Amino acid sequence: MKTLFKLSTLVLCVLSISTLKAQNWQVVEPNTVYNYQADSADFITNTIKVDSVGQEEGNTVFYLNRIMTPCDTCSSEHYALSNQAQFLMRKVLKPSDSLFIFKDPNTLVIKPFKHINNTWVSDEDNNISAVITFEGQMQIEALNQMDSVKKIVYSDGKEILLSKNYGIITVLENNTPLYNLVGIENANGRIGEYNPTFHDFFDWKVGDVFQSKSEFNNIGGMGYGKTKFTITSKEVRGDSIIYSVEGWKWRYSVSEDGYIAEDTAMQFTSTSVFVDSIEHFANKTNAQMVDLRTCRDIYTFKDNDIESFSPYYFTRVHLGKNNGRVFKIVDAEFDNVFGFYTPSSDNENIFVPTSEGELGLLSFYRYTEGLGLSSYNLMFFEGSESYAITGKIHQGDTIGHIDSDSYFEELASISENKIAESISIYPNPVKTNELLHIKTQYAITSYSIYNLSGVLLDKGISQNKQIPIKNLKSGVYILELQVNNRTIRKKLLIE
Repeated sequence: MKTLFKLSTLVLCVLSISTLKAQNWQVVEPNTVYNYQADSADFITNTIKVDSVGQEEGNTVFYLNRIMTPCDTCSSEHYALSNQAQFLMRKVLKPSDSLFIFKDPNTLVIKPFKHINNTWVSDEDNNISAVITFEGQMQIEALNQMDSVKKIVYSDGKEILLSKNYGIITVLENNTPLYNLVGIENANGRIGEYNPTFHDFFDWKVGDVFQSKSEFNNIGGMGYGKTKFTITSKEVRGDSIIYSVEGWKWRYSVSEDGYIAEDTAMQFTSTSVFVDSIEHFANKTNAQMVDLRTCRDIYTFKDNDIESFSPYYFTRVHLGKNNGRVFKIVDAEFDNVFGFYTPSSDNENIFVPTSEGELGLLSFYRYTEGLGLSSYNLMFFEGSESYAITGKIHQGDTIGHIDSDSYFEELASISENKIAESISIYPNPVKTNELLHIKTQYAITSYSIYNLSGVLLDKGISQNKQIPIKNLKSGVYILELQVNNRTIRKKLLIE
């Protein structure tokens, strides 16, 4: 069991009323994020914040953020529920600074200005009362802060440690810690553990180097590739971060009929734009529901455009930590058997698995602090696609693996020579009005025929790797073939 709080031996005195009146003791405040950790976890499991402020019967009401949970009462164990309360309920009624009523689905009353041995009724319907059993100084180890703290004990076994400056710092059940406050975030900054947001994930620096790998397999063929890029400039414009990049990319793909459709290594320059928004996946908190269409950041320097694949599915976010970096993950297998849901037509809060129990999509998305979209995997009816960042260089420190520029230069040279050497034409010489055949494992995009003076005489699309020789006189010609984004030239003899 983790111990995140300890009593200070310096002060265990009862505080005077005059001192309390000068203190804050606000249990929940708007514009403040409270990050909690379940006692058995090693990362943030619950983030509590005020989503909106309203009025009910003349009282100020703080509406707290909700999460997505499995549905234990639904007709199927694979159903999920949205709009669900966390351990501090759905809303907080605040009739005054001295009274906080947490409600829905249960009731929990906190009176922060009460003193040791003071009692009150917390839940009249269930006959639950509360008493303050301690007030004094405590060291909040997770925040590295000393603060005034009160211990509230409820007759149903629940216990709360309430801090003057940080709200509820721990929730216990029969002396067993359930949730511990490990971080606070507000306009003044962050203390302790924090929930990374958009700018934490995409805070790249000029000079940072990234390398990624990608693979795909579908009815049209299969392929894989590598991309290495360096950040050359950064501009923050409103909600957008705009990066200029330059680097190398290598792609290799084979068509359905077995021909090499691409084997290219080349340098490139491009621009990538990331737009911050409240709905962006990077801004979600643990167990919060997310629309799968917001899980995608398409880097404009990637060749494959998967933006068209935008299924109308929902799931929930999971937080984790690896090598000191916080990541946010969406994983179909991580969450029940299915993991991806569509809204039910019967109840707006019930979400059913995709295809009502049939696994129509298996997907995985991971955002990692400092890397952005660090990996994804799509498995769908016609194939699969995956992407992962394999290395990063930041301020001279290398994480993972980065290939040298000479590696890509060699790939470019090898693929150029390999393509040229792999292509042969026959018969050569060929007679006019006959078919010229092309032998190669690569796909031919188009062809052009020139005379030795450079005049274009014929062009077209090769059908089945055959070229009709039409109305050309005997002589020597230049045949140009477009193969794998390259121009390959061959001497053509006509008799």
